[in-house]
Amino acid sequence: MSRRSSAPANEATAVVFLAAVNVILNRTVPAPLAVPASLPAAAAAVLLGIRAGAGVRDQGLSPDTVAGGTRVGLAVAVPLALIVGLGALFPATRRFFRDDRVTQATPAKAAYELFVRIPIATAASEEVMFRSALEGIFARNRSPLQAALIAAPLFGFWHVLPALDRLHSNPGLSAVHRGGIKRRAVVVAGTVGVTAAASLGLSWLRRRTGSVVAPILVHYGINAGGFAGGWLASRGARTTS
Repeated sequence: MSRRSSAPANEATAVVFLAAVNVILNRTVPAPLAVPASLPAAAAAVLLGIRAGAGVRDQGLSPDTVAGGTRVGLAVAVPLALIVGLGALFPATRRFFRDDRVTQATPAKAAYELFVRIPIATAASEEVMFRSALEGIFARNRSPLQAALIAAPLFGFWHVLPALDRLHSNPGLSAVHRGGIKRRAVVVAGTVGVTAAASLGLSWLRRRTGSVVAPILVHYGINAGGFAGGWLASRGARTTS
C-alpha cells in the first residue's frame, strides 16, 4: 500500500484515538491519575505519528530544536501569562476565573496544579498529541498550514467536555447555566471557537521554531496564568472580606 493510499486510514486512526483519549481522560480517569494517564496517551500518539511516516523531526521533537523553541516559547508565554492572570483583577472578566476547582484549592493543591498537572497533563500532553502527532500525520500529504487548519477545529472540540464541566464548577457562569440549553451551548461553542483560534497560533509557533517546546510553553503560560490569577484573586478577596 502506498503512502498516499494509506493516509486516510492513518488520519482517521489518529482522530478516533484522540476522541477516545478525550473521553477517557475527562470521564473515566480520576483527577489524581490525570498526569500518569496523559503521559502514555501522548506517547501512543507519537508512535501513531511515526507509524504514519512522521518522524521525530516532523513532529517537532528533535533535540536540536529545543533551545530555539524554548527561547521563542518563553518570549511569548511570559507576557501572555501576565495578561491572562491580570484578567482576574478586572470586574468585566473576573467571573470567568471563579472556578471552584481554583478558588477552593489549598496552597499545596495550587502548587500541584501549577507545577505538575497543568504543565504535564495539559500543556505538554495536548501539544504533543495535536501539534506533534496529529499535525505531523496530516502534514504527510498536505502543507503544514493545511494540517494546522484541519487540526484547529479538532483541538476546539477537544475542549467540549471540560467546558461542560466548567459550567458546573464556575459560579461566575451560574447565570448562564440556569439559562437553559441554548445559553449553555453558546458558552461551549465560544470555548470551541477560542481554543480553535488558539490552536492556529500554537501551530504557527510549532512551524516557526520547528519545536513543540514553544507551543507547550505558551499553552502552559496561558493556563497557568489563568489559574494563578484566579487563585490569588480569591485569596485577596478572602483577606479583604
